[in-house]
Amino acid sequence: MTVQGANAPPSVTLTAPTTGASFTAPATIAMAATASDPEGQIARVEFLNGTTVLGSDTTTPYTFSWSNVPAGSYSLRAVAYDAAGASATSAAITASVTSTSTPPRLVVFTASTDHATNVTSYLLEVFAANANPNTATPVASSSLGKPTPAANNDITVDRLAFFTALAPGTYVTTVSAIGPGGRTRSAAVTITR
Repeated sequence: MTVQGANAPPSVTLTAPTTGASFTAPATIAMAATASDPEGQIARVEFLNGTTVLGSDTTTPYTFSWSNVPAGSYSLRAVAYDAAGASATSAAITASVTSTSTPPRLVVFTASTDHATNVTSYLLEVFAANANPNTATPVASSSLGKPTPAANNDITVDRLAFFTALAPGTYVTTVSAIGPGGRTRSAAVTITR
């Protein structure tokens, strides 16, 4: 007669990525884990973000590739299961994914019809996303001066430093022609910083 002992749980360690790892969106995060079981019966290793199962692997080396990961901070871990249903969870590691948005550089607009006779300057205004420029207060503004229009009547002004200073996000922008008779505002354009 053979007496079987109680099933011992497996052990698991998340080996990749390392804690504090940083990626650029849209990221592909390669996850890997080592797992062992006293009875040698690992059934599968699951890879999780928080409590969400991202994927699993049933053979060693235990790996999973998480694709198209958006910007954010993530708590990653692995859970190993043996053939008898016992499980073990690795320590969580934190990984971050940052945005790759490049700030706009050029402001291109059509000169006012009375550019030569009535415009003293142009003003770029930036508003919060979905704001109504006619009633909202701008979050930032920049004087564009009164540049000479190109042959097609467009004016181009480099404002990289201005846009770089904005916090990442989505904004609504307008350009206003300013003169002695008041101001006229362009249609709103949405930008992403």
